[in-house]
Amino acid sequence: VGNMLVQNSGSVSNASGTIGSSAGSIGTVTVDGGDWVSSILTVGGSGTGTLMIQGGGTVSNDFVGRIGDILGSNGTVTVDGAGSSWTNTGAVALGIDGAGSLNIQSGGSVTNTQADVGIRGNGSVLVTGMGSSWSSSEELNVGLNATGDVTIQDGGQVSNTAGDIGLNAGSSGTVTVDGPSSGWTNTSDLYVGDAGTGSLTVLSGGSLSNVRGYIGSQMGSDGGVTINGAGSSWINSSQLYIGQFSSGDVSVLDGGAVSVGGAAYLGDDSSADGTLTVAGLGSSFTSALPLTVGVFGVGTINIQNGGIVSDTDSVIGGGNTAMDAARVAKRLGYEPLIIYRRDREHM
Repeated sequence: VGNMLVQNSGSVSNASGTIGSSAGSIGTVTVDGGDWVSSILTVGGSGTGTLMIQGGGTVSNDFVGRIGDILGSNGTVTVDGAGSSWTNTGAVALGIDGAGSLNIQSGGSVTNTQADVGIRGNGSVLVTGMGSSWSSSEELNVGLNATGDVTIQDGGQVSNTAGDIGLNAGSSGTVTVDGPSSGWTNTSDLYVGDAGTGSLTVLSGGSLSNVRGYIGSQMGSDGGVTINGAGSSWINSSQLYIGQFSSGDVSVLDGGAVSVGGAAYLGDDSSADGTLTVAGLGSSFTSALPLTVGVFGVGTINIQNGGIVSDTDSVIGGGNTAMDAARVAKRLGYEPLIIYRRDREHM
């Protein structure tokens, strides 16, 4: 068992720092108003490691920050309070082969390049409280080959380039954005169920944004997105694919809102199955360009209990399922434009 306390403007610097190095060991470091600089930092090497940054303390490292490194390890980092920060010049990796968790709370901040949560072990991140932030200058992957979980709540903010939930086959990733002023900003594309299983929930006024959205991207994947509650929003500035090569599902419920700046596609490939449900007063799905239901696969839209779907034209495929969907849209007062790759006689 080992403990280190850095406080009252104290400073520690070293080439490589490991908390909980060997199997069975327990290490704890608290940086409270002080500063710790380490070229390489591992929290939970083969043992149990805990790093607490509080009271405006700062920790920085030049290479990858590793939390939960070796199989059987357990690493936890907490960044607590305004002015408290962890700066990674390189990437941050949680749950490499062990279990890793990161808590950013009450105004704390973490920065890094790429972020991986749940590589071969389990990883979890909590960003909670106004002013709390996690910023990645590159992509954020949640569930690479194992289980990854990210929760953003009570005004916390997460930002990165591309976001990927359920990256590889067999992986499972979950992201929740909960509460007013809580937000996840992707400056590039978002994948929910890339080759694995991905689940994304935005509720109680949370916000989500990205460029293109892919739900159920590769064959064998499964992606689901739920936007629930008044003020909860998802902005796609370009196209949205619901069921690109596999199964994708989007539910907009109880006043949630989804907007698509480009075209929206349900059931894109012949192997795909895409479903959109918009239910409840104030719930809306808006596409600036045509909404295609069943491109080469199966597409389904459910509009219930005051939900609204709008686009420039409803574009439906030419098979039996597509024609049934067109009839339903017509009965609901829409004017579907039916586009098919063959002529009318072969629909």
